[in-house]
Amino acid sequence: MTSFWNYLDVIPPLMLLVFIPLSLAGKFDRVEIDDPLNPGTKIIHLQNQAVEASMQATMSLLLWIKLLYFFRIFQSTGYLIRIIIEVVVDMRHFLFIMFLTMIAFGDAMRSISTSENEED
Repeated sequence: MTSFWNYLDVIPPLMLLVFIPLSLAGKFDRVEIDDPLNPGTKIIHLQNQAVEASMQATMSLLLWIKLLYFFRIFQSTGYLIRIIIEVVVDMRHFLFIMFLTMIAFGDAMRSISTSENEED
């Protein structure tokens, strides 16, 4: 388990083994609840929609990366995949800083969008 590619092989099936029971248990279903402000009307609430979308996106991305990795066996694409891997490895420190910066800006934008200041 010292290679990244081994984790790439194991993580999507494990996530799927978690995702399927959650889906069957109804954790991602639509729920209609009564609107407290308008009696007699219903609000459609999507439970755990962000979790469902995140899990599906992560599984999909990992499977696409795995497909790219399989292109190493062809002579015409093998060197291209190797170049991509080497560039990403060489850029790991930059990618880490970029990732933290994106999280910081995302958190700031979320804070702005969820502020409860009402305009007069």
